[in-house]
Amino acid sequence: MKEENLKIYEYDEIGMSEAIKIGFTQHQTNRKAVYHDSEHPTKAPELDALIKKFVENSSDELRQFILPLVQNFSIKLDSTKKTYYRGLPASEEDKLRCDRIGPSQDPADNRYSVKGEQCLYLIDDKHFLGKELKTSAPLLIQEYDNIPLDRLNIADLSSENALLDNSLKLAFQWAESGRTKPDYKFEEILKKKGKSGYLVSQLLAECFKKYGWDGIYVPGIHGDSRKYYHNLNIFEAKISNWRKWTTRPYYRVQMN
Repeated sequence: MKEENLKIYEYDEIGMSEAIKIGFTQHQTNRKAVYHDSEHPTKAPELDALIKKFVENSSDELRQFILPLVQNFSIKLDSTKKTYYRGLPASEEDKLRCDRIGPSQDPADNRYSVKGEQCLYLIDDKHFLGKELKTSAPLLIQEYDNIPLDRLNIADLSSENALLDNSLKLAFQWAESGRTKPDYKFEEILKKKGKSGYLVSQLLAECFKKYGWDGIYVPGIHGDSRKYYHNLNIFEAKISNWRKWTTRPYYRVQMN
């Protein structure tokens, strides 16, 4: 994933001071995080090393690093009513069991859920469904316009959440891009080992489930510098009533 390297220098009255802050912004998600701060040291190098140990040796230290961050996280998604979307290529219509599109009945390995584990993956801007599904073919779109967000505990991990801990920002930034700094492509390494490339992001989701979160609201990874979107991912424990969250059947659309 292409990223913009933001270098921020602080000046004093005499000239450039020695205080340096280096951050990174993902173009696709607009997620910003600080990697180095000479005045307020970050835990970025430690997190970087723990991800490598997790990938190379299946070390549990990464989990132990993330758990306290999640335990202290308390920012719930605003329950403002909003329509979310789920899509399928129109070519898969014969696989549907009813006139609504819900969570997969045969869940594959996914970014925030393991193979066989159901998770309702939704998007807040249907114009990005084609990119999410990696197709320009006609799509079947299901609207979710009745989700009881006021009764669900959804973690707001969006790029707009300014109160998000920097270490969590980095963890999700790297999980979303599949690599750390400097350019350690852990998703590719995991796949070469015959493992899921999503193990790091699945671990993040597992930590949020452990502390009672029903889902996560995260930036979508196929945006660009002009427009962003978000994914609402609702975990298996809370999606049995998904049909009640829709008010009409799916419809067909030819995406541009």
